[in-house]
Amino acid sequence: MEKQLFIFLAVLLTLTAQAQQQPTDSVLPSALSLNDYRQHVLDYSQELKQAKEDISGSDYQRKAAITGYLPQIDLSADVSYDLIASQFAGQTLEPFNYSVGANLTQNIFAGGTVITQHKMAKTQVQIAELSEQLTIEEVLYRAEVTYWLAAATKQYLSNAEAYYRVVKALFDVVDKRFDDGYVSKSDLLMVNTRLKEAELQWNSAKRAASVAFQNLNILMGTPVDKAIDVTDLIDTELDLPTYKTLDDVLSIRPEYLLVDKNITKQKQYVSSVYAQYNPMIVGGIKAGWGTPMINLTGESSFNSTVYASFRFPLLEWGKRSYSARAAKVEVNKLNMEKVRVTDQINSELSSSWVNLNDNYKQIIIANENLSIAAENMDLNTLRYNEGQLPILDVLSSQLSWIQAFNNSVQAEYNYKVAYADYKKATGVMQ
Repeated sequence: MEKQLFIFLAVLLTLTAQAQQQPTDSVLPSALSLNDYRQHVLDYSQELKQAKEDISGSDYQRKAAITGYLPQIDLSADVSYDLIASQFAGQTLEPFNYSVGANLTQNIFAGGTVITQHKMAKTQVQIAELSEQLTIEEVLYRAEVTYWLAAATKQYLSNAEAYYRVVKALFDVVDKRFDDGYVSKSDLLMVNTRLKEAELQWNSAKRAASVAFQNLNILMGTPVDKAIDVTDLIDTELDLPTYKTLDDVLSIRPEYLLVDKNITKQKQYVSSVYAQYNPMIVGGIKAGWGTPMINLTGESSFNSTVYASFRFPLLEWGKRSYSARAAKVEVNKLNMEKVRVTDQINSELSSSWVNLNDNYKQIIIANENLSIAAENMDLNTLRYNEGQLPILDVLSSQLSWIQAFNNSVQAEYNYKVAYADYKKATGVMQ
């Protein structure tokens, strides 16, 4: 009994240790910085995992192409039985025939086919690696936009709550003054109406924040109801990056490099088309054991043969030329695609830079407007309390303040997205 209890406790401790070592959802911190969130999204991304599988598949194809340089060994066996007796030179042949053989072949000269196939396979690995880089760029871009949207909705929610409390404080003052007979009921109704509007705005902000943070969780594969906060606020300062020219960008943009590698692969394919029509020499050794083809005695024997074969296409009715021209057409199309991609990158680079600078200026203007609106609201509230302004002016200044506050958040969000756009355009998203 004691031995069984000891074994049970040992197993329990082992399982507990394994469970502690396994990464679980509870290991995820309750708040994430932008860099931490990017890494979690990369770790979960199914698109990136598929891209890695493509690299593995391409590498296997490269290894398979290498085998074309190596000798090949084939084993064969066959057996037959003649149902009708046959004769040869007046003698009855044995009905039963069998043979077992091995054949070793080696490409002595394959016309360049093996070499070009190997080169194409190596280029395909590079294409798969560039596709992975492109996938990483796309995944990180979505991660940054999603993160900043969550940060923006968090600030919108805080703004809506602050606006509600400001209007509620005014409502409490007006309500007390109404009870004391100092203000009319129309003033009370106006403030009460604005208070309900503020409450609706607060509820809408809650809903928007809930959806944004759910998307934040979904993108990194965590349950949508898990409480995750963002540590980088929407007003986090991001200095303007340095300007980069088209020449600086082309050498690192995956899209451009992909087209370039596809052109290389297509040129290699053109070479492989020509190689199919070059002379080919194959040598080998064939060994076998079995009955002879004309089986008179039924006795088996061993025989071996060394052979070489030579093939030279002589007349193909222009097939080589037509096939090569068709392959070269694809090269021309890819060169045109290269120009199109270059123009697209140039457009993205220039537009993202203009957009980035414009949004940076918008932040400055929005913050100045917010400062003015806050000062105006405080001044109007004070003057209303002193009886120098009607309630409508206070409500108007409060509305202008919350609009300026939200405009500031929107300007910050637009700048963060423009920043991500520029990073993507310059190929430095990673």
